[in-house]
Amino acid sequence: MTFDEWIKLDDVFNQVVVSPPLNEQPQETQDGKKIIFEFGKKEELRENATYTINFGTSVKDLAEGNIAKNLRYVFSTGAIIDSLTVRGRVIDAVTGLPVDGVVLMLYDNFSDTVVRKVKPFYFGRTDKNGEAIIENVREGKFKVFALLDKDLNYLYNQDIEKIGFREELIGSEFWI
Repeated sequence: MTFDEWIKLDDVFNQVVVSPPLNEQPQETQDGKKIIFEFGKKEELRENATYTINFGTSVKDLAEGNIAKNLRYVFSTGAIIDSLTVRGRVIDAVTGLPVDGVVLMLYDNFSDTVVRKVKPFYFGRTDKNGEAIIENVREGKFKVFALLDKDLNYLYNQDIEKIGFREELIGSEFWI
């Protein structure tokens, strides 16, 4: 990606997120006005899937430190770019308050144990209002989980991680 002014990258590990999740950590480097994004050498992208690289607040202009808000790069490994949206809100069952920083995950595998074994097909993170938006979703039905992912691996694998789910499957263009 090339910008019209000098930029700097900041907190890339925590801010840059790829959906669907990758198996290997990508490499992001900055060269003047460019960001270079490289997939791992062994990474295998899914067929006919739309990928979104979300840069979060990692890209800033060099002079004033202004953040490039909502910066995303979207591409497809198939003939089309999926364009549907899923919106959701996560509320703590005990306190009744919205939960910030939860991963809202969509699966096209409907097994009850999928959240322990497979990374989600799509995901988004909740904001301070407990709301998440997942864009560039393909048409179809999905199983939904909300996970407070302590080790950032998109799997429910620790007793200290909180999890919630919706029993019914949802379709794209849905508010949960």
